[in-house]
Amino acid sequence: MNIMASSNGVLLPLNQQSQFLKRLDKICKDSLPTPLSQHCHVANLRDKILVIHTDSSLWATRLRLLVPALKHQWQANQFVPGIEQIEVKVRPL
Repeated sequence: MNIMASSNGVLLPLNQQSQFLKRLDKICKDSLPTPLSQHCHVANLRDKILVIHTDSSLWATRLRLLVPALKHQWQANQFVPGIEQIEVKVRPL
């Protein structure tokens, strides 16, 4: 029996969250300019706070400048839940 496929499997919620974050990451990358999108990825979404990691402080600063526009753009997207805050964190590769 596949643990991930069973409806009562322990890993099912984790798998669903992972798939959701992948879709959110794609939306995020599609919303960003090309050089920036290559240096950012969605890390988590919890309590309407989206956490995005960048690989350097340079890219984090550029992303922070776009946060207000991103929030406005994503509020129009039905797939993106009501994100109230976007946190940008630097996580070097």
